[in-house]
Amino acid sequence: MALSRPGTHCEYANASSNIIATAIRNVLHEPTAYLTFPRHALFDPIGMSSAVLETDAAGTFLGSSYMYATALDWARFGMLYLRNGVWNGTRILPPGWVAYTSIPAPADEAKRYGAHFWLEIPLEYAGASPRLPVPTLHAAGHEGQFVSIVPSRDLVIVRLGRTRYPHAWDHAAFVRDVLVTLGGGRNEYSRTRPEP
Repeated sequence: MALSRPGTHCEYANASSNIIATAIRNVLHEPTAYLTFPRHALFDPIGMSSAVLETDAAGTFLGSSYMYATALDWARFGMLYLRNGVWNGTRILPPGWVAYTSIPAPADEAKRYGAHFWLEIPLEYAGASPRLPVPTLHAAGHEGQFVSIVPSRDLVIVRLGRTRYPHAWDHAAFVRDVLVTLGGGRNEYSRTRPEP
């Protein structure tokens, strides 16, 4: 890939999360402070007791993947975003961060990706009709695992199933079916995202 000026080119790459994990390691310096950082800063404050985040061979967290948790704990993660980064009255995420995640990356012409969240389901899991309430945020994991956050319905949907082949799982249809089951008409869905 050719080098581009910041803000002029958008291409999804999960390595961005790994670069951030390395930057955090460089800031914290002390190995124990780094290795306990996710537990102290995020997992313990919101009760994600099952969460495990693996490191690579050099001891750097794989920020893009290899995080394991129960469905309930992934739902807690989604609820943190649904509650604007506040958990039981305590601010966990910086003010404005959750709103920032729901704004499309400036160079993303398709307006599908924000700050480490998909604003629309990745194409290989979007099915024929990816229309969902706007905004809906998706943390998309390996082989079709999702945490979908639907603010207009005060809802977090966790899917831990495994889908090895692209287009074999229609996550948009799944989310719509959950929303309809919980009481909502299909005509509420729109792909039109308001301008930031």
